[in-house]
Amino acid sequence: MMLIFLILFFLTSENISGYTIKKSDLVTYYDTLSLESKVSQLFIVYTNNFNFSNYYPGGVIPSKNLLKSIYYKKIPFENLLKDFPIPPFVCIDQEGGKVDRLSFIEKTPSLNSIFHNYEKREEILKIMVLNEKKLGINLNLSPVLDLSYQKNSMMRRTDRNILSTTDSIKDFIDTYISLHKSKKILNCIKHFPGYGETFDNSDVVIPKYKGDKKLFEENLDLFYHFFDKVSFVMVANIVYPFLDSVPAVRSKNVVKLVRDKNEKIVIVADDIAAKSNKNPYLVLKESFKSGVDIFILMDDTLFEFMVDSLSFWISKGEIEEKELNEKLFRIFLKKEYLFNTLKKKS
Repeated sequence: MMLIFLILFFLTSENISGYTIKKSDLVTYYDTLSLESKVSQLFIVYTNNFNFSNYYPGGVIPSKNLLKSIYYKKIPFENLLKDFPIPPFVCIDQEGGKVDRLSFIEKTPSLNSIFHNYEKREEILKIMVLNEKKLGINLNLSPVLDLSYQKNSMMRRTDRNILSTTDSIKDFIDTYISLHKSKKILNCIKHFPGYGETFDNSDVVIPKYKGDKKLFEENLDLFYHFFDKVSFVMVANIVYPFLDSVPAVRSKNVVKLVRDKNEKIVIVADDIAAKSNKNPYLVLKESFKSGVDIFILMDDTLFEFMVDSLSFWISKGEIEEKELNEKLFRIFLKKEYLFNTLKKKS
């Protein structure tokens, strides 16, 4: 029944990296996995090493110390991931500026600074992307697309967003994404549907959106421009009172804004173990039900407990398994693009 549902839900075939696969083959591939193995694919876990015991996550975020070790010791990345039964997304949030994970190789300016360096901006981006590739990165949790103009807002005072017209931002980010794509690195745009002039850091406290209707709609349009150009979109952990009473990451109304435009893009929840999320298990369950596909977890000690909890809810019927399989389908489409697992088997 699950196979029938998914084949009807999506088209019957998909063109990936220049070849066509049957969607039924993709579904059959991951349908052989245990429930826990399937659920594990829904997590991107921060790690100081790649030592996982019972479950292997769908993605990893290597710590800066781990990246340093890999870089200076020239460790082949495939050696570190040899125990993973399914290749993971290897992620980084390399924004530049205050969020510069590769500063030990070469400091990268903020995206806003790069944008305004008209003569050298493409050169700077090429170096950044090349450094990502050298370290085995295949998913950059960037760029930030939040529109914000007040100097005391969260995005402006941390210099994380670009100050310009939306058309200029679109042109620049098109180049940003193209350069990543040239090295087969995926991108995740964030923080949908826009941080606006919100002051507080949503990692610490869950704030309410600040900004007028025009700003919100402009930001929505900016995100939509890239929906067919990127594979992932990260949803903000803030409340939009005019859309819902719960944070966007747990809101079906916000997820609907994504799905109405793109059925295949993978929806990402930022760190569900952040200080602002008092009960990460509740956040996991409600975000899953709202339609979020994959969950960042910055506390690796919680990973196995999260997998066990989600598996339990599914086995008890508190969450429908078809919801899990819809998410897996989107995730495995991206993995097939990166790793050609089915192509190699054919």
